Amino acid sequence: MTAFLWNFEPLDTLFIRDGTPFNAGEGGMRGIKSIFPPTITTCQGAIRTALAYGQGWDPGHNELWPKELGGPEDLGVLQLRGPFIRREGDFLYEAPLLVLGNQSGEDTTFHRLYPLVKERITCDLNPKQGMVLPGLKEKAPGAQPLTGTWFTKKGMEAVLAGGIPSSQDVFKSNELWDEEGRVGIALDRKKRTAQDSKLYSTFHVRMQRGVSFCVRVEGVPDNWHGQAPSHITFGGEGRVVSIKPETDVGEYLPRMPELETDEAKVRFTVILITPAFFDEKTPEVMRAGPTSWIPGECISACIGKAVQIGGWDIARSEPRPLQAFLPAGTTWFFEAEEKYVKQIKALHGKCLGEKTEMGYGQVIIGRWGGC
Repeated sequence: MTAFLWNFEPLDTLFIRDGTPFNAGEGGMRGIKSIFPPTITTCQGAIRTALAYGQGWDPGHNELWPKELGGPEDLGVLQLRGPFIRREGDFLYEAPLLVLGNQSGEDTTFHRLYPLVKERITCDLNPKQGMVLPGLKEKAPGAQPLTGTWFTKKGMEAVLAGGIPSSQDVFKSNELWDEEGRVGIALDRKKRTAQDSKLYSTFHVRMQRGVSFCVRVEGVPDNWHGQAPSHITFGGEGRVVSIKPETDVGEYLPRMPELETDEAKVRFTVILITPAFFDEKTPEVMRAGPTSWIPGECISACIGKAVQIGGWDIARSEPRPLQAFLPAGTTWFFEAEEKYVKQIKALHGKCLGEKTEMGYGQVIIGRWGGC
């Protein structure tokens, strides 16, 4: 079965809730913001609904739901990856945390972190051998993580090769989408009038011209993709997006560089391009890296603040419980024996942890760079 890239283009704005309470009297006066890009949890609901429509299903006729599309707790035969932002066809990825930036006016100077293997820090996590922290080869006062920044495929390939991106391969979120405030009021549908004291405030996302997002969809027969409707509601407030499936020709991932070996050792980076869920193994991964999935020893890491991801349970008409995920951009520095090189290369584009059928925990492999 062929894999397809489903490109989503909103006809207007999108509203995709985060975990902030949205009941009456909750959420504060500033309103509820929309998250973007959407999580795969939101995307999978739209994708499965569109595929089901294409196979003759209608809401209220659960007996017509295709068994291939699973149920409330599983995706059936589907395998998803993403979502990924696209700008004029080019794929964008969240900036990995091993790259920092110095902002000076409209110009940004980029710096790369390396494991300070000669400067181990004694702490209670490893009192005998100490810990290796990531650091810079030269001082860069004011350098900060690139929050809300996206690298093109070419820019990410430069990072994987051990370097830094050029400025034309870097985009800030406000160059890709804008936030728009909206104020609404509850309606009394019987009287067709507004209800008193029922105002609410939300912030929608409006994508710039030429910007879309896509999900790689695999597992169902090829003709199912073309039978899905060309438009479907997505996220909150019944917003409509167009769907344009195209055959995946294997170019949605940045290319992996040739890994370097030294004294029968190979040093490599593992970068998350989608959030990862490790469930009960999260403390172990935070302390020693995802060694259950990757050969070798985790020498150092750049780990971002956990993100809370939930979603909407359509079957029960209620929010799903929030769970903690490691964010995209998280980077681990590994060292392994040379005999594992083939196994390490095979990890490029694979998913680690739990919920991998939904694309969580997808990684790309690169070099440490000059240390």
